[in-house]
Amino acid sequence: MSGATASSSPSPTEGQSKPAKQRICYIDIAKGFAMLCIIAGHFGIVSAERFVFTFHVPLFFLLSGYFLSTKVSFLPFMKQKARQLLVPYYVTGVVILVVATVVNHFVWPEIDALNNAKSMLGALLYGSGAPHSEPFAIRQIGLLWFLWALFFSTGFTRLALKTKCPLLTVCLIAAAGWASAKVTWLPFSIQPGAMASFLI
Repeated sequence: MSGATASSSPSPTEGQSKPAKQRICYIDIAKGFAMLCIIAGHFGIVSAERFVFTFHVPLFFLLSGYFLSTKVSFLPFMKQKARQLLVPYYVTGVVILVVATVVNHFVWPEIDALNNAKSMLGALLYGSGAPHSEPFAIRQIGLLWFLWALFFSTGFTRLALKTKCPLLTVCLIAAAGWASAKVTWLPFSIQPGAMASFLI
């Protein structure tokens, strides 16, 4: 018997880092283009608005659908989406609320900073992308509505993919979102999210 002991060889993964995920250039370009279009659409230039409003937000939903994963079960998937979308929604909303209130109080004293803050808080809690007066007056939250809508659209799409006819289910969800919006406007941009599930 030999007195020498066999040295253990390192496993293939020892000392090796995971390869970095490759970016898809044309997807990054499309995202950048959509972002620039959204910025252009808020300059108040009517001709620019008419052009970019036809596709910029739908493009974001389409790109989100391109990367929709079904590897994770539904509940963990929605928890992950909540961290990715809803945490930034509320953090950004609170920052905007605080900054706007301070600026209104010290820079524009003619504005009632307290009432404006209450109105903004109501908008943040309701999460609507457009102002509404029925069943009660609610202020729009602005661009942040997209995060709630994306949360629901991905959730609706994941549920639809578990049915026997995903496309038909998505069409029915989108139709329900459109029809219900004619009656009342639900919170958290649920109806835009339902309609956007078709794009997802």
